Amino acid sequence: MKFLGSLFIRRVSLIVLDEAHAVQFDGNKDSLQKAENRSLRLESLSARLFTYIEQNHSRIIALSAVAAETEGALASWIENSTNASPAKTNSEVRVN
Repeated sequence: MKFLGSLFIRRVSLIVLDEAHAVQFDGNKDSLQKAENRSLRLESLSARLFTYIEQNHSRIIALSAVAAETEGALASWIENSTNASPAKTNSEVRVN
């Protein structure tokens, strides 16, 4: 993004944000002060991408297997709308 972003950002039509639940603050204020917080980095990069992509020509998919408590907030953030609702599956992983 920093060096080549302007060359490719207009061509981006799909963003897949894996582990989207990681944007939730983990309570570690020390890592925030040192700019080493993974959650903050993921949220900052995502927000920058969401700002630059063409909303009418791009899609965003946020994946999370453990976002049950934050799924509404994540959907609202991704869609930039208070009326957003997440798409969910209720599949169960079975180990034999």
